[in-house]
Formats: sequence, C-alpha cells, structure tokens
Amino acid sequence: MPEIRSKVFNPFSYLGPSLSLMRFHVAAYGGLAFLLGTMFSGQHIEWPTFAGLWCIGVVVNGSIFALNDFVDLPRDRQNPARQRSALVAGRVSQRWALSLATTLPLLATASAALMSWSGLRVAAFSMLLGVAVLVNIYQKASRYPLLMEILFAVTMVVPLPLTSWAEFGQVPSQVWLATLSFFWLSLELDSICGNLKDLSSDLATGFRTLAVHYGVTVATDGNINAGRKYYRYALVLHLLNSVTLAALSWTSTRDLSTVERIPVMLIVIVLILIGWLDFYLLIDGKRSPAPNGRDLFIGAGLTVFLTSAVVQADSWLGIAAISVALAWELIYRAIAYARQRSAALEAKLNRAPAKDT
Repeated sequence: MPEIRSKVFNPFSYLGPSLSLMRFHVAAYGGLAFLLGTMFSGQHIEWPTFAGLWCIGVVVNGSIFALNDFVDLPRDRQNPARQRSALVAGRVSQRWALSLATTLPLLATASAALMSWSGLRVAAFSMLLGVAVLVNIYQKASRYPLLMEILFAVTMVVPLPLTSWAEFGQVPSQVWLATLSFFWLSLELDSICGNLKDLSSDLATGFRTLAVHYGVTVATDGNINAGRKYYRYALVLHLLNSVTLAALSWTSTRDLSTVERIPVMLIVIVLILIGWLDFYLLIDGKRSPAPNGRDLFIGAGLTVFLTSAVVQADSWLGIAAISVALAWELIYRAIAYARQRSAALEAKLNRAPAKDT
C-alpha cells in the first residue's frame, strides 16, 4: 500500500508571504515613527530603549497592514493590481492574516509594559491601537471619508508625544510642533498620494475614499481631473504642510551658528519649492500619480522633516535612526531589483525558441 502522509503545517513556508503581508519592506519607517518623539525632545536614550521603541513600531506597522489586507480582501480580489498580494494569491490564509492582526497589537502592548511604562501610558497606547483598528476597518467604507483621513493621520502622529511622555514624563513644545508637521505630512501621504495612486481601482471596486467623494476622475492619459473641491482641499493642505515644515526647521536649527543655520534653511527652502512644483504638476493634471504613492513632493517634505529631527536629536540617536531606515530601504530595493532581473531573464528564456538538435 502507498504510504499515506498527513499534511504537516510548516511555519517557515509562511515566513516570506507573512513578511509581505506585513509590508516588512517599510517596517523600518514604522520603527522610526516611534523614535521621532524622543528625537525631537533632544534628550538622550540608551540603546535598549532605542531598540525597544523601534521594535514596537515594527510590530505595530505589521499588524496594521495585516488587518488592512484582511478587511480589503473582497475588493482586492476584484483589483488587478492586487492579484499578487499574499492574501489575494492565497499564499497566506485569511485565518493567518486575522491572527497576525490580533496578536501583534497584544505583543506591542506587552512590549510597552516591559519597558516600564506606567499603567496610564500603556492604557493610552492601547487606545491608540484601538483607534487604528477602527480606522482600518472603516476608512474606505465610511460615509465620512475626511473624518477617517483625519483619524488615520492622528494614529500616525500620536506616537510622537506618547513616546516622549512615556520615556521622559513630558512633551516639549518642539515635539508638539513636530507632531503638527507630521500630521499634515501623514494627511497628504494618505489623502493625496494614497488616494490618487489607487483612484482607478477604487472607482471600479466602490471604495469611498476622499478623492472619490470629492469627484476626482482619471483622464485618458492617466493624469487626474481633481475638480474644484479636491483641488482646494489639496492646495490648503499643502500650504499648511509647507508653513509648518518651515517653522519646524527654523526652530530645530536655533542652536546652530549663523554660518551653519543659513545653508540648512536654504536647503529647506529649495526642497519646499521643489515639492510645490511637483505638487502643482500632479494636482493640475500635468503628470500622473506615482504608482507606489511616493510622490516627489512627499519625499521632499519628509526629507525636511527628518533633517529637522536629526538636528534636534541627541547626536547618536538621530544618526542611528535614519541610518537604519535608509539601510533597510536600500537592502529592500536591492533585493527587489535582483528579483525583477531574475524574473525578466526567466521570461526571456521561456520565450526563446528551442534550437533543433
């Protein structure tokens, strides 16, 4: 008789798809978000605290993306651009995605408690995770898309004052200014870059994003027709973002000498102007949205923001935090490029006609 083998669950077969589900390639930025509050406070933290905060950010980042894919699965199945995602392609099960979405926040909360945060601070962190869950569930199905975009941005920026309060017992004014600046950036990142890159699929699948709510459409050339309401919204938002970034840069460099401060501020002004040019081309329908949501104006804004963080931070913390994020990004891009080259070579070999022997 043939041997009958029972199917054994192999956790390692889920490792790669699980990392993809949790967007592990952007996890470093999730970790960085939980370090920004301590960076803008200008106070020193030890390596164990640095590593602990960074790991909490990575775990929270993974849980949010796992829940997002689980909630969006019915519509993602109708979206051609999402057919290669781990959940749609069946490389991970819905049960596994839900397990990650529910257990990772518990792990993050336990980690915060182990870092000697007080009960009140851990409770505040748990409330933040609860709001993030609600935003993920209702963000693209709510009748109030602007409110959901605001709540999304709030969940992005609350870690700044929360970590400063948890670690140092206070939230300096510079941290509050950085929180406001990061709020505008986060709102732009999701309600402009995120909404516009997915506009075609959202219109086809019925997702109710802010761009869809305001009547933005896609032109035949792939550019957008913003419409009056969305145009005004985006313009005001980018203006608020630019003004706050300039103020943050000015206050962050106040301890520099005049010789050092002037070049830094000139670079900031140039980056803001470059951002305005790219923003105008997008919102006026003269270029199409970046397919990965990383439009140049957001990159310019984040560069200004992170430069302010490095200048304000304790020296080693700023360098270490940014270095980890950049190294992570470079490694991911190198791996992705190698995979693309390998796939292209394999496709070329498959298309090549076989030679007669």
